[in-house]
Amino acid sequence: MSKMSLRNRILSVVLSVCMMLTLLPWIPMKASAVDSNGDNGCEHGAHNYDEVTLLCPCGAVSPDAVTSVTIGDTITYYVTLDEAVQVVKDCTADDKAVVTMLKSIELDSALTIESGVFTIDLNDYEISINKTGASALKISGAETDVVIMDSGTLGKITSRNTCIHISKATVTIMDCEIMLDCSGSQTSRYGVYACNSTVTITDCEITIYGDLASNYIAYLTSYGVYADNSTVTVSGCTFEEQCNNVRVRHIEAYASTMTVTDSYISGATLSGSGGSKVTVSGCTVDSDDGSIWAESRCTVVVNDTTAIGQISVSSYATIIVNNTTIIEDHLAAVEVWEGDATISGGCIYAEFDIAIQSLYSTVTLSLNENGVGTTFPGGIALSNITLNAILGEGSSLLAGRSEDHPSQRCNKNLRR
Repeated sequence: MSKMSLRNRILSVVLSVCMMLTLLPWIPMKASAVDSNGDNGCEHGAHNYDEVTLLCPCGAVSPDAVTSVTIGDTITYYVTLDEAVQVVKDCTADDKAVVTMLKSIELDSALTIESGVFTIDLNDYEISINKTGASALKISGAETDVVIMDSGTLGKITSRNTCIHISKATVTIMDCEIMLDCSGSQTSRYGVYACNSTVTITDCEITIYGDLASNYIAYLTSYGVYADNSTVTVSGCTFEEQCNNVRVRHIEAYASTMTVTDSYISGATLSGSGGSKVTVSGCTVDSDDGSIWAESRCTVVVNDTTAIGQISVSSYATIIVNNTTIIEDHLAAVEVWEGDATISGGCIYAEFDIAIQSLYSTVTLSLNENGVGTTFPGGIALSNITLNAILGEGSSLLAGRSEDHPSQRCNKNLRR
């Protein structure tokens, strides 16, 4: 057989095989895992998101989606938080509506919520606004009941004016961080401001931070939580102050009912005024400017708390202190001016040996089980030694210099 004949036969076989292959059914290859938009691919090739639903036929969610809304078994997606809030504005408790953040956002103006019963889940993301004078969230309406929470660990709300402004509404804030930036020259700012509202704040971190030029300090007060004619409950929270030349009151109640339990309040004062009723239990309050202030006809009850910094009573206010440790390193541990103070149980540690000082006031110390104690009408200035001598052996109230505290220099060691 000639070489030419062999070549022809091989070529014929190859051509025959190629023709047979062309008769086989064509099976398309799957699209790449990443389409031209950088999204996960789907069986249709590149994702094709619907402009309204923000969904691809394969079920993928558009990267433009900022929030989702869950009502019953239905989930819808939106490119702004305001759109999501409009969807749930008529929801009731039976709808169990949840607005879930899908990414962090910086608002151009306050997010306004005026109706609806629903939950906002920060979902590890941040809602912020960086404009002077603007609140991040403004919540109002007698029928409005909103829960703000974080199902993750990093969710936060940040503002340079007010993080959450609440008026005539019911709001619960849980498991999230509230960051109040005091940089700049604006006047009073608020982490949470409540007016004519019912507010519950649980397991949150509230931080006031930022610096001001020294000439602004006389005009600026920043508040972690401010209650005006409201009922506010704070539990399991941490308050921190990280700023310079800023006058801070972490918790202020005016004409309100406030309960604070199991919380750590550092760097600033807890105070009540305007006829408020404030109850503090199981807390640590640590401030160089005074730990707890009772002013303007309010009543403050302090139970089982550590107060690092002076307790101050003035302007016809009343304070009742039970089983509390009071530590002050440069002033009288308890100072009462035109007010009433009742102190039973616990310890007073005053660095400069003035345990209690009062003027135009009534101070009652170490109540027994029958409600009988030592009362000082008018004015007193009791040193630690004098106080212990008056109360006598077996008194439930003790006094000493701060260096005598078992922790030694406890006014510093008790600070976190």
